[in-house]
This record gives sequence, structure tokens and C-alpha cells, in this order.
Amino acid sequence: MDLLFRVSKSILIALIMFFSLRYLGISVEASMIMSLIPLVLGTIGILVNVSYIITGLVFIIACTSSLLPELHVSGKDLTEMATTATTKPVPVAAKPANIPDTTSKKNSAK
Repeated sequence: MDLLFRVSKSILIALIMFFSLRYLGISVEASMIMSLIPLVLGTIGILVNVSYIITGLVFIIACTSSLLPELHVSGKDLTEMATTATTKPVPVAAKPANIPDTTSKKNSAK
């Protein structure tokens, strides 16, 4: 009886994870792979709390994005923003005009 309850609970949590990820715009294949985490961990009974926390966070993010539709960012857009942020060169700050140059040869000769 305990095994049946544990398996049914892990199936329910996996379905919540799957549909939350699908709502966020993640592909079907990736959603199925991610939903296997709570399904497998819940069925064998290890790291159950961790898988519930992950599923809960994904569910809360999906609920929040449904409440704020103008701020909804698809998975593709999020990936493009992250790629742009990590590959964009950082601008070098120019030296302010009012600070004297302390590295010149004239100052180091003293």
C-alpha cells in the first residue's frame, strides 16, 4: 500500500512539473526529461524533499508568469538574453578628466 501511495504521489508531482514547464515555453522533450526527476526520485524514495522543492519553484514561477502576462518571457527569449549578456564585450571605462595622471614618468622621477 505504501508503494502505491508513493508512486501515485510521484506521478502527480511529475505531472505538475511537466505542465508547469510546458506553460513556461519549454519543449515537450525537455519537459518530459525534467519531470522524470521527481518521478524517479519520488518512486525510489530518495531526495524526495529536493524534488518537491524544485517542482514547487517551477510551479510558483509558472503561476507568477501567468499573473504577469506582459512580463512573460519565453524560454527561447530567455536563452537569447542570457547568451547576449555573456558574450557581449564589457566596455572599458574611460579615465575621468579631473584626476591627475600618477603613472607618468614626470611624477615617478621625483
